[in-house]
Amino acid sequence: MSQILFQFLTQDDLVSLKNQINSENINILFGYSLLHFACISKKKLPTFKLLIESGSLVNQFDGYSPLHFACWHKCDFECVKLLLDSGADPNIQNGQTPLHLSIIFQTQENVMKLLLSYGAKMDIKNGKIPIDLLRNKSIIPNLKSHISLFRDMEILFERKELTDYEIKKGKYIRGIHKLYVQFRIGKNIPFTKFINILLLRNEEDIERILYFIYTGKYEAKYFKELKTFFEEIGNKEYILKIGRNGILYDLKNLYEDEESKDFRIFVGDQFIPVHKLILLARSELFRGMFLSVNDKSNQVTDYSEKSLEAINAFVYFIYHDELPKNISNEIFKELDDAVIFYQLNEDSSLDLLIEENLKKNEK
Repeated sequence: MSQILFQFLTQDDLVSLKNQINSENINILFGYSLLHFACISKKKLPTFKLLIESGSLVNQFDGYSPLHFACWHKCDFECVKLLLDSGADPNIQNGQTPLHLSIIFQTQENVMKLLLSYGAKMDIKNGKIPIDLLRNKSIIPNLKSHISLFRDMEILFERKELTDYEIKKGKYIRGIHKLYVQFRIGKNIPFTKFINILLLRNEEDIERILYFIYTGKYEAKYFKELKTFFEEIGNKEYILKIGRNGILYDLKNLYEDEESKDFRIFVGDQFIPVHKLILLARSELFRGMFLSVNDKSNQVTDYSEKSLEAINAFVYFIYHDELPKNISNEIFKELDDAVIFYQLNEDSSLDLLIEENLKKNEK
């Protein structure tokens, strides 16, 4: 890549740049490409579009990928999304992944969430995994909630407990949680239709589709495949299922669906109906309880040492990933004990929400 192209880039002379670049000169300059330098200098979306359409390699790697630099230098959300939509690997690493750099350099929160929605993994280490970095509470507390919810849904995807339906194709067998899957694909979509269309895919495609249904995450290169699948089953609004907001939308619908609740938490002579599978995903205490009980019938448990309001707030949190409004200071203190008692999965955001609200109430 010639110096003149670099000059056009730095001067935002897109007309001259377009006239001069080609597939042979766009990707090399000191080991980096024009796209790398566009990320470093925080160019705008038109520049990114021109470079990618002209043949820039979104995963060109010489220590850093363009996505690394985009996260490091806090490029605009639209630019990062274009990189991911064009096939940029969110897990490419040089010891650091783009998610590591986003957290370290405190990129926009919506960019971090975007990386997670496109399949950024939370267990890749740079000495620390991304979730460890978030234990520094100065780093965007809300993102901790975002990551912990994804992790909980991945736990649900990986666990065989409480699965009540088996998908079989040849030697392939995969247990799923029918109720959760039904709400994720769309409550009005016939489950049999979903299964029949799913079984037209190969095993890898089935796993990929189920992973998306459980977690809301996918790789950009499979966007069209997922879109086609959801159109075939009759849900053209599948885009609503993507990411944390998609999961929370369906969890809130589950929360309101009283008929499907199959577990009762007793508080004295009163009880709160919930779904076993949601407790399974979000609490180690309940997961251990379900593992130790062979009978899958309706189980009840008594937590009368806690107030009904505190347990209601806890249940509200596991479905909404936030607390109800107008909670008293006394309830926050009860919930503070409940974080440990209920053994919420590591890195739940409930402890941060409680701490923040207790501090507010002290002022």
